[in-house]
Amino acid sequence: MKQQRGITLLELIITLAVVGILIGLATPSFRAMIQNNRITTQVNEFVTAVNMARSEAVRRGDPVTLCSSEDGQSCTGQDDWAIGWIVLGQDTDGNDEVLRVWRAPSGQPVMAEQDNESEVIFLPNGMVDRELRIRHSIPDATCDQVRIIRLIRGGRTDIRRLECDEDG
Repeated sequence: MKQQRGITLLELIITLAVVGILIGLATPSFRAMIQNNRITTQVNEFVTAVNMARSEAVRRGDPVTLCSSEDGQSCTGQDDWAIGWIVLGQDTDGNDEVLRVWRAPSGQPVMAEQDNESEVIFLPNGMVDRELRIRHSIPDATCDQVRIIRLIRGGRTDIRRLECDEDG
């Protein structure tokens, strides 16, 4: 009797069905991983701006401002931080000087300040003139993917995930 090598059509169909089911199960968790990475990256960019503004204020011995900015040149006065933000210092003549610009993050995030504030001033001792609390999320994010970024009076940030039963 002659033996044949290869697979039958039925074996191929069953294998493809199993692979399809496994891909279907993996896709939602892969999407959640991508969303979590996007949110983490955007939050880290904001924390970088906070740390830069704080260190510049201490280094210069002058107040430094962190504010929302759409054009990258001046503060907008809007509490929507998702349009971008800048760090402003003062040059030797006392004029505002843009130290660094962060453009709007990709993916249309929502970064709303809870008290409708659009800027915070870092004092020469590293402290801030007031607390800042920003709720950060992206479209189609689940409740546990929302982050609360809090800038406390000492000039440090506190980041936490919003629990699903909380109202951020």
